[in-house]
Amino acid sequence: MENSLIMKTDSSITLNFLIYIQNNFLNQRRNDEDLRFPYFSTRIAFKEDFELKYEELWNEISQ
Repeated sequence: MENSLIMKTDSSITLNFLIYIQNNFLNQRRNDEDLRFPYFSTRIAFKEDFELKYEELWNEISQ
C-alpha cells in the first residue's frame, strides 16, 4: 500500500490564529468596554518588540 498522507498549510487558519494573538495583545491596552475576543482577566507578558515581530510575521504569512 502506498503512503497517501498529504499535508498542506492553510493561510486562513494561520491568519485567524494571528488575529487571536493580536487581540490578546491589544486587550492589554483597552478599557473593559472595548475588549475583543479573547479576553482574559490576567495580564499576559509580551516581549517589547512584539509589534515589530508581529508585523513581519503577518506580512510574510499574508502573501
